[in-house]
Amino acid sequence: RYSYDSSRTQQVIQIFLIDANGIVNHPDAGFQPGVGLYDPAVALTPPTTSAQNLMPAFSPDGNQLAYIRRIDTSHMGLYVMPVAGNITAFPITSTEQKEALQPYAKSSLIVEGQYVSQPVWSPDGKQVAYISYDNNEFNIWLANVQVDAKTGAYSLKGNPVPLTSGGVDAESRLAWTN
Repeated sequence: RYSYDSSRTQQVIQIFLIDANGIVNHPDAGFQPGVGLYDPAVALTPPTTSAQNLMPAFSPDGNQLAYIRRIDTSHMGLYVMPVAGNITAFPITSTEQKEALQPYAKSSLIVEGQYVSQPVWSPDGKQVAYISYDNNEFNIWLANVQVDAKTGAYSLKGNPVPLTSGGVDAESRLAWTN
């Protein structure tokens, strides 16, 4: 979601989870995101102007979130974080909002580059494919992601594997097939 800070000069870009049941069961028919006082969305990333969090991709089991963070003006990173459970209650309380934001502190940088985009999880949830800009062209890469059973920290297992060589359209939408 895109908004502005209180000074109206800095963009705030956050990732939200919207509960479909909260929309359907709301007493006022015709809910429209961003309109009115009612909002069934719960923030998964904090409202800050120092980090832009984009392109969320939930793992197949819904327990992890891969996303892109703009690190600075010339670097982006692919991050993975856990997703808090039971955060789509209706109505959403301030306690639930805080609980939904807690896993963000456990976000792990998996890969970074000048331009990284379009993360998509493998069906088994062990890999993330993404597009990266290297050597003046866009290509598809594959990152093997592992989680430390003791700490819950995510990390890159081995090195990213290039899946293409010669360039792809940076606006491509990646998808897994059987």
